[in-house]
Amino acid sequence: MNSIDAQQIAERIVAEEVIEDTANIAFDVLLDVMHELCEARTHFPAMRSAHEGFAILKEEVDELWEEVRNKSLNRTSTNLLAMRREAIQVAAMAMRLILDVCDKPKVEP
Repeated sequence: MNSIDAQQIAERIVAEEVIEDTANIAFDVLLDVMHELCEARTHFPAMRSAHEGFAILKEEVDELWEEVRNKSLNRTSTNLLAMRREAIQVAAMAMRLILDVCDKPKVEP
């Protein structure tokens, strides 16, 4: 085995460890996003267009931005929880946009 092969193997091992570590960390966040997505699908109709989806997503991003600014003024755990909640809503609405608009089968006229 030459040094290039050993280096490639080492890089692959590190990459696999990073992927596994990230998956473990992200799993709880993904569960929260899925819960938020299910809540939104239960209480609100599907996004009807990309423009509507963008408007909804922008509203959530604006709410996140408000929490980011609040954190700059008040560094409390309450602010971090509020910021996390808004970030989860942004992720859920981005997923909803993908599901309702981007991945929706086209209907031929």
